[in-house]
Amino acid sequence: MPREIRYRLGAEIARGGLGRVVEAYDEELKREVAVKLVLDGLPPELQERFVREAEITARLEHPNVVPVHGLVRPEDGSPPLLAMKRIRGRDLATLLGELAKGDPETVRAWSRPRLLRLFQEICLGMAYAHSRGVIHRDLKPSNVMVGDFGETLIVDWGLAKEKGLRPAGDDQRPGTAGVSGTAATLVPDTARTIEGDVIGTPSYMAPEQAEGKVGELDERSDIYALGAVLYEILTLRPPVEGETLDEVIRNVRSGRIERPATRVARTDAGNSAPRSVREPVQPELDAIVMKALALRREDRFQSARELHDEIQLFLEGVK
Repeated sequence: MPREIRYRLGAEIARGGLGRVVEAYDEELKREVAVKLVLDGLPPELQERFVREAEITARLEHPNVVPVHGLVRPEDGSPPLLAMKRIRGRDLATLLGELAKGDPETVRAWSRPRLLRLFQEICLGMAYAHSRGVIHRDLKPSNVMVGDFGETLIVDWGLAKEKGLRPAGDDQRPGTAGVSGTAATLVPDTARTIEGDVIGTPSYMAPEQAEGKVGELDERSDIYALGAVLYEILTLRPPVEGETLDEVIRNVRSGRIERPATRVARTDAGNSAPRSVREPVQPELDAIVMKALALRREDRFQSARELHDEIQLFLEGVK
């Protein structure tokens, strides 16, 4: 059958900066899949980025990276579509939100050690991507899917960059970072991906990314994002917040981050989440987080595998 009608499309299940994801049925292999479609009106250079996302993700064959089944470019010239594994579950942001609200079932199922093991799987997926010369540039809890059957999958590689290549749409210049063309938004929107002088999600982006220094981004920029994810796992809040996007970006650039141990202790009295999910952050774990979130790239962990191994030592009681 023609490739463009191989997939029977269903309801929308997610939406991102480049496309929307819908449920679909693969008529050829008789299986459920997820299909990502280009958003209507997306300019040609961003359609190129959509295709690049498909090509990059397809090359990252790792248990913690979402599997790609195929890229369809219809013969009539209509926008391409990307077929992927259909993940039954929720994203990490939703899971952490349920913990923060004290959802009894989630609290019972997700102890801190289990969350730390999940975090290690994210580290391994990123370590593999880095070994293939790919940086994600938009790693955050909502871009990590937690499957109902134990899967941990990094998704949405639309802003990914391959070493030595300058992706379409990357026209940032050092020193011009900001939110040009974007209205100031309140704290909840700082978890959304923005594009313009800054590419990424403000609450999770590295200082060099917040400065708009696209050419300086490397694996250690993703290490910072991993540190931000770990911070939120421990505190149930992102490491950097503010009343507006501009304020968040200024805070990121300055490296103004409250230590997770201090933040948990400070907010403990007014936190509605059960004590089991707001337990104190041990000094060793606190130090791991702050090293990952260091202002200077040279002061962070130098690889995702190194960060993974530090968490392992902590879980084993070695440190």
